[in-house]
Parts: sequence; structure tokens; C-alpha cells
Amino acid sequence: MVEITLLGFLKDSIPAQNRDALIGLLHEYEKETNVYTIERAFVGNTFKATIPSEFKEYWVLVFHNTEMIGFGYCYWQIKFENLDKGSIRIFVKKQFRRKKIGSKVLNFLLKEIDAQVTIQTIMAFEGTDGEKFLKQLDGNLVFTELTIASKLSDFTDEEVKQKVRKSAEEAHKKGFSTKFVDTRELLALSTNPDFVKMIERNWNATPVEDQSSEGITMTSERLMESFSYRINRGDQFFTVLAIHIESAKFAGYTMTRVNEYQPNVGFQHDTGVLEEYRGNNLGLTMKYKLLQHLKNNTKVEFWETGSAASNVFMQRINAVLKHKPLKTKLIYEFNKSNLLDKIENH
Repeated sequence: MVEITLLGFLKDSIPAQNRDALIGLLHEYEKETNVYTIERAFVGNTFKATIPSEFKEYWVLVFHNTEMIGFGYCYWQIKFENLDKGSIRIFVKKQFRRKKIGSKVLNFLLKEIDAQVTIQTIMAFEGTDGEKFLKQLDGNLVFTELTIASKLSDFTDEEVKQKVRKSAEEAHKKGFSTKFVDTRELLALSTNPDFVKMIERNWNATPVEDQSSEGITMTSERLMESFSYRINRGDQFFTVLAIHIESAKFAGYTMTRVNEYQPNVGFQHDTGVLEEYRGNNLGLTMKYKLLQHLKNNTKVEFWETGSAASNVFMQRINAVLKHKPLKTKLIYEFNKSNLLDKIENH
């Protein structure tokens, strides 16, 4: 039995003397779950950024003697929808696994988070110790996300140029144009009611598989805070819009984030085409234009994205864009009281 000490804090209250070791563990977690190099500065700056005010985040730090050997955290909504749902992440150093430390961290978290949170989701990657742990707790697998990436070096400049030209011509014949938008313009669009409504509609149309989830209500202030949080982490947004020419209405969008501390990776943030404009190949048209911009104007080498395993339409687009499998995220859902009973008897 390994003797451990657990200390719990709201995120902003984590003592300064513990932050460097915690960032080190977060970096270790990222290195273990990614195929390309993740920079410590990227992890550190992400952790230090103040989370949006709609969330509350509680952390537990795990110590063996004076060494921090693990962490867990839970975040949940306190302003808008899904107020009864929290999401948990747990990490323990390899040499300390299978010693019931994860169960103790989970038990600690469940007893400290707000009483309003009665449903917990916990994520693990397929084929890891985390998946084995969640299976032992009889979790209900409610969502599978396929994480994939393409290498920009797999595309020649001429190939991309031809794809962009051809897809743009086809889109124009169908009555659509595309427009590139930088971070500054994206923030300005956050005050546009039509743009905000498009984001809301897309998020509510995104497959959630078997998750317990309410639809979201988007406001300009909420969207702006979400973008600002990412920008404060060091992210720059690269966005392409699809526009219905005759009505001048937004038809769809695609966004990728590139972080100043991880410039070789473009993380796909979001993609969507409004229902009334689907069937016009706009998703691929926008992504080709975005690919061209990333290839010509950034240091991005890997373009990473993820989609629900059930989202066959997006998988077809990603296959055309030469994305290859990286890892599979598994999200398990638990009733909090049942989970507490399970781990106390585990």
C-alpha cells in the first residue's frame, strides 16, 4: 500500500509552490497520449489561462511523501445548461498505477464537488490503463471520438491550389462563396447575431451519441468569452466562412486553432454547415481553403481533428483530407451516487 496525501483546491486557489510540479504532470500526461512532441510551454500556458466564468473547476493533488505523483480535476457548468453534469480527468504516474490511487482521487472529487452535479463523465483513451479502470467501475460508454490527423507535407502546393480552385468554382455555381477570417475579424463577428445563431445551431446539431446533454443557448457575450479564453492561452484562430451569395447569409464555417507555444500543430476547433445548405460540398470546400492558408502562412505540420464515431459525413471529408488515426477517446457516464458506492466497495 502506497501512503498518499490528497489536497483539494479550486483551480485559482492552487498554491504557487505546487504549480510547477502540476504542470510537469500535465505535460507527462500529454506526452503519454500524443504521437508528436508536446511542448511544456504549451501545457503550462494552457493551465495558467483563466477558465470562462461559466465553469467551476476543482482539483485534487496527490502526494507520496513530498512528491506530487498524480492529479484529478472536475469541471462543471454554473451558469447555463447541463448544470447537473460534470467531467472528470485523472492521471497517476505509471509507477504508482494499479494501487487504488485513482479510486481515492475519484472518491475525493465526488465528495467535494457541488451537490448540483449528479452525472459524471470520465474520459479515457482506448487501450490505456484508464480504459481498464473505467470498465472496472462498470461505466456506461456514451461517446466515442475518433482523433485523427493529416500531415501538411502530404499535400503539394499545386495539389492544394487545384483543389481550392475547383471546389470554389463548384460552390460558386451552386450560389456560395467562401471567405477567410483572421482572429481579429472572428472576435468582431461574435457581436453579429446571425453568426452567433449559426454557432448555436451547429453545436446543437453535433452528434452527442448516448450522452445525457441539453441543447445550448449561445449569446454574443458567451461566445466572446470562449474565444478570449483560447486567445489568452496563446491560440490564434484561422477561420473560413461559407456564404450564400443571393441572401448574403452565413451558410457554414470551419475553424482551426494554432498555439504560439505549439506552432507545428493545428487543432481543428469546429466545423459546421447549416441544415438548409447541406449537400453542396461546403464542408470540404471550406476545409480546402483553410488547408491552403495553414500550409502557406503557418508553421503547422500536423492538422488534428476529432469527430464522433457516428459522424460518417465528417469522416468522409477527413478521409479525403488524408487524415490518419491517432487515438480514440472513450467517454463513460456515471450516476454520482452509484459511482461513489462502487468505488467505496472497489
